[in-house]
Amino acid sequence: MSRKKAWVSWICEDSGQTPRDLIQALGASGLDPSGAQWHDDLEKMAWVELAGVLLDPRACDLWLIALDPASLRKPSIRYALSLLTASCRDERGGDFPIFVLGNDFVPASAELPLLLRDATILSTTDPAWAAKVVAGAFSHVSVNLPDYRF
Repeated sequence: MSRKKAWVSWICEDSGQTPRDLIQALGASGLDPSGAQWHDDLEKMAWVELAGVLLDPRACDLWLIALDPASLRKPSIRYALSLLTASCRDERGGDFPIFVLGNDFVPASAELPLLLRDATILSTTDPAWAAKVVAGAFSHVSVNLPDYRF
């Protein structure tokens, strides 16, 4: 069986786990991880390049968003995450696994952008977070998401 491809979006300004730590943990757990540092440039639509990766089923099987509390509060990041999530849900459907990983904190669903509130929420404070991503990647079921289109 081939390994699932995980894309990690690293959106952390504070300390805690590093992108290398996350990639190593996911690789050791059986995924084929890759990713990049988040570029917070909403004006130049930096999120569009990432959409190209996330929307390609050959390049990505799941999306892991690693963030810290400071990044989660930034309106530009929240808006770009919403646009990407809407694109993923529209193109890949409700069964595309999206995980939100708090870097040394547990994000509350109510604190996330509206379109991410159905994502699986994890924290690096849980030693089993990587195993939960793997389990979710292989057992993710389609959910009936509300239609966000107007």
